[in-house]
Amino acid sequence: MKHIDEKPVPFAISGWYTTIAAIFLFLFCACETYGLYQDYDALNVTESEKHFNWIMLIVYTVLGIGVPLALTAGNTTLQTNKSMVLTFMGKYVGTLKSPGYYAIPFWWRTYSERDLSIKTIRVTGITVNKKGENPIIIGCDIFCYEVNTAIATFNIQNLDDYLQSKAEVALRSFAMQHLVDGKNDEVSLRGSAEKIIEELQKEISAEYKNAGYKVDKATLTTLSFAPEIAGMMLQRQQAKAMVEARGPIAKGAILIIQETLRQLEEKNVATFNDEQKQALVAGLLISLYSSHSVHRF
Repeated sequence: MKHIDEKPVPFAISGWYTTIAAIFLFLFCACETYGLYQDYDALNVTESEKHFNWIMLIVYTVLGIGVPLALTAGNTTLQTNKSMVLTFMGKYVGTLKSPGYYAIPFWWRTYSERDLSIKTIRVTGITVNKKGENPIIIGCDIFCYEVNTAIATFNIQNLDDYLQSKAEVALRSFAMQHLVDGKNDEVSLRGSAEKIIEELQKEISAEYKNAGYKVDKATLTTLSFAPEIAGMMLQRQQAKAMVEARGPIAKGAILIIQETLRQLEEKNVATFNDEQKQALVAGLLISLYSSHSVHRF
């Protein structure tokens, strides 16, 4: 794919100059034609002068109609946030980006206006089967805008399909490189939002460069496990949360049991052999770990 360096039109002329010149030329030729017509009906005009007047009538008619039409045939108005590419005999001439009224020679080819405002490319949830991991569904919104109209016009045939396809390819490649949930400081899709967004923008920007587009912002909109394993992963997360929640309870239970046995023995409330201690510890653990509320008897 050939890279095209965008450049402005070398001489962009205001359309008002050609419009005013066409009006003055038309009025001048109309006045001259009217004068020749009056002279033609005069009695003292010879036949040779009449023939000359006919010739001048034709000349002024061509000048008064043909030249103004040629001058204003390519005049066009460029709206704000629009651009237009111009070519001459197949060669790229330049790009108009400043809004205004322009006189474009009729022998130049003008392409339709292109929109320079921010465009949204939406990838609505694609399934990524990561090697050694569970499949996930991921989606994103990409906000981009055109920076090189020449490349977007000449290098890409169907721009919308190209941007959509490249966004999906970049997102899939990006998702394959990262874990959903990382450990410690490891970069992951869930735990490193800023780094993930920055990497995603770089990944998509590299793909969009060949289309003359620049990524303004990219955000993840969907991140979940595939439906076939969603229930299993939910149970896994619940079990992990329960284990983490029970950890402090276990440490507290051990401290309570140690303190209970120490105080009972120090104050000679009761003495226990090993079997009795084991039974007491088992009872206390059951009581402390029980998920049921305490009942009053």
